Amino acid sequence: MGVNIQELNNAENIFLNYLLPRIGTSSGTEHVHFVQVGANVSNVDGDPIFPYINANLWKGLLIEPIPHVFQELKTQLSHIEGLRFANCAISPEPGEKTIYFPEGRTVLASFDPAVVRSHYPGQNIALVEETVPCDTLENVIAANGISHIDVLVTDTEGHDAQILLNTDFTAITPGAILFEAKHLSAEDRQAAAEHLQKFGYIVIEMGANTFAVRPTEATQDFYLLVKALFTEFRNMEARSMQTILSLQQFTNAVIQSTPRS
Repeated sequence: MGVNIQELNNAENIFLNYLLPRIGTSSGTEHVHFVQVGANVSNVDGDPIFPYINANLWKGLLIEPIPHVFQELKTQLSHIEGLRFANCAISPEPGEKTIYFPEGRTVLASFDPAVVRSHYPGQNIALVEETVPCDTLENVIAANGISHIDVLVTDTEGHDAQILLNTDFTAITPGAILFEAKHLSAEDRQAAAEHLQKFGYIVIEMGANTFAVRPTEATQDFYLLVKALFTEFRNMEARSMQTILSLQQFTNAVIQSTPRS
């Protein structure tokens, strides 16, 4: 029996719910320090780190490009101390870019309109276009006085690989990275994984997201085991999908070859 994508995402949630509360700090402080790219309004469904921000356990920098969403983000989290905010998108160079999103669905904002439309198969939806400021991740982190990062999180609807591939992880050294991978091509996922592995990360492809970690000697075996488990889960899901496709092809062939009565 194969593992379907929902079961894979459930396994991801179990792993993250176990792991994220146990991530330690690299600075000797009591709070985990994070940078989140594509924060939206933070408390959206599925945001894996919002519970820890809201509980005043994690401190850091939230980056959101769309101006009116950025203002709502600041308003929503104004009661929490130790947070910083940057109104820009992350890009290989400073400047401006056009971002696309459906009216009222800024959580789906992307530089690639095809990624936005993929959420609405078969529908010709209208998209809002907005020009937003851009800067490099290194520049934004430096401008906000961030000296160390325990966790880097990106959720940018298909732009995540470009952020990672254009970041020097000897200059920025998060202990862990969680990035959205479901909109990335197989080539981009592989390129991002190989880039991170060069900097000593174990890369674990889960369901919708990929988790990368620089292990200690004490934790390396644990993360290698988790990686092996998710690799097998994904292989089972791929085999399951191949079986479904084969059955569909067989069914279509039978239907086409069967004379009509």
